[in-house]
Amino acid sequence: MVAFETPVEQTDFTEAGRPYSANRLQSVVTVDEALREAGLDWEVEKIPLRQGLPGGRGWVNVPGRSAIVRTDKEEHDSDRFLGITYDTYEPVQNFDAFSIVQPMMAEHGARITHAGLTHGGSRVWMRLQMPGLFATNGDEYQRELIVWA
Repeated sequence: MVAFETPVEQTDFTEAGRPYSANRLQSVVTVDEALREAGLDWEVEKIPLRQGLPGGRGWVNVPGRSAIVRTDKEEHDSDRFLGITYDTYEPVQNFDAFSIVQPMMAEHGARITHAGLTHGGSRVWMRLQMPGLFATNGDEYQRELIVWA
């Protein structure tokens, strides 16, 4: 677990060999604001997966497979590519994936404090601070929840 003890705006770090990017968010009120402030307000799309032919003789589509790519990156940017999937898979946009967070904020007083991504955006997350404390062994702790998509 990473401690956010210093007031950083953005931190890049590695945990268990996996790259993470975290953004401390300042008083966001909606999921839209959190996604925008954390730089996660991009969309993904499914495109045909293509295989290069030997000797540079062109390309062929890989049957039954698609690539998932970020729409905010240029076509030849290697950071655009997020993964390979079956043709039947329908990608989920970040806003839709985190739509469950808005009712937590409105109805339960949750507050988004951090948001980030792993592996260039193949996984995105939000860290919520829930109201109230809980105690165990005589110590009080803040309630927090991390939502992954």
